[in-house]
Amino acid sequence: MIQGDAGKGSHRAVVILCFLLVTTTTTGILVFIDSSSLQIWVDSLDTGPVAMVVNGEGIETEIHNIRQIDGVTQAEVLEGARGHIRRGEGVGEISTDNVTQAFAVSGIVYAPSSSFIVEFDTMFNLLNGRFPENSSEVAIPRKVADIAFIGIGYQVNYSYTSLDIRTPLVVVGIYSQAILSGLDYYYDGIGIVHPSLVNPASAFARVFVNVDRTPVAPQDAFGALTYVNGIDYSIRDLYPGDVYLSRYRVDNYLAAGINSYIDWRDNQRFAQLLRAGATGLLILMVSFTGVQYSIQERRKYCLHLYSRGATRRRISLSFFQEIAILSIMAAPIGILLGIFVSRFAIASDSFLELNLTKLVHEPTLIAQDSLIMAVALG
Repeated sequence: MIQGDAGKGSHRAVVILCFLLVTTTTTGILVFIDSSSLQIWVDSLDTGPVAMVVNGEGIETEIHNIRQIDGVTQAEVLEGARGHIRRGEGVGEISTDNVTQAFAVSGIVYAPSSSFIVEFDTMFNLLNGRFPENSSEVAIPRKVADIAFIGIGYQVNYSYTSLDIRTPLVVVGIYSQAILSGLDYYYDGIGIVHPSLVNPASAFARVFVNVDRTPVAPQDAFGALTYVNGIDYSIRDLYPGDVYLSRYRVDNYLAAGINSYIDWRDNQRFAQLLRAGATGLLILMVSFTGVQYSIQERRKYCLHLYSRGATRRRISLSFFQEIAILSIMAAPIGILLGIFVSRFAIASDSFLELNLTKLVHEPTLIAQDSLIMAVALG
């Protein structure tokens, strides 16, 4: 670093102060957004009982390989097919005593294995009774039971389609089905039957997958997304041939949730930085003025070095080296001040009103990319 004359302390203090203003302001805004986004992170990653569902012909044969993929904690096959359940001859006939005499519903019937029910016990939440144990029994979702005004012990007719031969089944269980990231229509079912009753012409298999969420943290959302997408890629890569032509389709709810969080957070960051644009512009102007002041203060000393044989390149390099060192010195202090300032922003309920409970108890989130942005802008 250049050893200056009598004014060296003042010009360095001005430069450090300017860098502190930039770093503190940027860090304060970014940490405030990050900390405010924690509930959005929780909501975005609430994907239901699974992290991803894998579809594709023959995917059930890959269940062992899927379980061996790094990061996969649970993987089970769920079989199903199209089916038709009805009661009575007509459709939607309701008697005067408000008891449905006839109803008909078409949709997906599932035949979960015992291991699936154990591993993903919240997918089909048994409300009353039990799941079918033989080909003469059926369990129906509560919404179907409510529509049809039936319950355990009632008899319904099951068939592959509305025109096929009907098989009488006894209702032995009522359950509710978990929603998979809002895609309840696609995965919603009309009943659970014994595997022997699944229509082979429309049968399908899906692999439900859960992953280790320890690496999935808001401090490094992009790293979490890379981790989850890596598992997605490994599953699709099990298909023989080009992975980009893979017939295995992964509905990656966890990645979709992380992407949704990143989009929300980045939009909020941009909006807040834009709102603080006037202040930011003023700080940049002050910083530019501070650097100019430093240049003017050093001009006499630089001329002295030049007269003693130092090259212009060497003088300029020494000057910018000093600026860089001052910037690095200011960065950690500015980051700490920014985190401190962000606590007051989090605790603010309205203009000039602070909630001391929030000041103490609200969590603070410092994302890695926020630190990088703060240092880069500072």
